[in-house]
Amino acid sequence: KISTMKLEITPPEYSNIKPYIQSDNRITHFELLAGTKVAINITSNKELQKAWMKLNNSNSINLTTKNKSATGEFKFHSDTTLRVFLFDKSNDYNINPIQYHFHLQKDNAPNIIVTKPKSEFILDESYKIPFNINVYDDFGIKETGIEFQIFESGNYTKLDTLILKSFNKNHPTNLNFFDNWNIGTLPISMGDELHFWFYVIDNN
Repeated sequence: KISTMKLEITPPEYSNIKPYIQSDNRITHFELLAGTKVAINITSNKELQKAWMKLNNSNSINLTTKNKSATGEFKFHSDTTLRVFLFDKSNDYNINPIQYHFHLQKDNAPNIIVTKPKSEFILDESYKIPFNINVYDDFGIKETGIEFQIFESGNYTKLDTLILKSFNKNHPTNLNFFDNWNIGTLPISMGDELHFWFYVIDNN
């Protein structure tokens, strides 16, 4: 039978969650992000001949055994049940192994709240658009910016992008921007319309 079972859980890099170890055998339910790596380290009460695991009653996946220990790993992508089978050198095996349940933790889409400007307004002669936005993501923001195009003579120009802020590391989960967007260099003529929206991209 299993004496100890240690799980080393490594969340996907974008989550900014450090790897951690779960060694409490009483805990059988876990919430994980898709892409999490789960490494298994088992100690048996007897010397092992072989060991294997089953994920969702699929085909057996052999574990590496040495004396009384067995190790292996799998990549988590969706709701999964795990059972580990041990076969000792006396040709005995654990008939009813504990079933572990891994549930998919939701990674929510990022949110953006625009408090300024209004959805429709008339440009003044300064050609500056004051804006105030708040962006949020549960695991970190990679980039936020503005996408825009000009509507002139019944046609739209090519979609363009202005990046306001991007992060290669130390991704924040909440940002507040207030600034003036200077559109003086854009080819806008009298009667044209500037259509734009703010966007945010998370680490995933």
